[in-house]
Amino acid sequence: MDAPADSLMPLVDAARKGRAEAFDRIFDEVMPELRAYVRLNTGQRIRQRESMSDLVQSVCREVFEDLPGFRGEGERQFKKWLFTVALNKIQQKGRFHGARRRTPSLEVRPVAPASCSTTFGNDQVLNAYKSICTPSRHAAAGEEVQRIEKVFDQLSDDHRRVITLSCFLRLSHAEIAAEMGRTESATRMLLARARAELALRLAKHEMGG
Repeated sequence: MDAPADSLMPLVDAARKGRAEAFDRIFDEVMPELRAYVRLNTGQRIRQRESMSDLVQSVCREVFEDLPGFRGEGERQFKKWLFTVALNKIQQKGRFHGARRRTPSLEVRPVAPASCSTTFGNDQVLNAYKSICTPSRHAAAGEEVQRIEKVFDQLSDDHRRVITLSCFLRLSHAEIAAEMGRTESATRMLLARARAELALRLAKHEMGG
């Protein structure tokens, strides 16, 4: 059963007042979505150079520090703010690695891939990915997580963004249109095409294409 709308807000209000246990409960609720969002939006280059667990923890620390200043109302606004914090952190990492022009062999030891991680929760991440696609029932969770991420990386920037805005931030078509500077009808068509492209690429990849 889905949680009631805005069920997080009493916890958010308590966390803003400094109650650490409320903050912990918030992240118990949102962690699968946050992990999935971070993984999908980092791209392969950053995933090769950064531990996803460390990146998520960094987002959590920033949210904890900035939460007293959050002035939004409702769970949707909170999640939009949360994912914006995460995206800003990801973009910061992207600028760092881009500016340094490093390679994995010179930068850090490669981190374990998702399929080797027992702490990152492949099953939870895969469950969160169900909001954007239908995972294969025949692959191990870690393998399927990597397959979905590889295919998602191949989509255009607009297709990745519209899927993220719709499936993770759960914005309405009107809100997505405002975010992307398009008409509502154009964003409806863009989202339909993006989801169709994702499904097609996943099907081809599963068949070895």
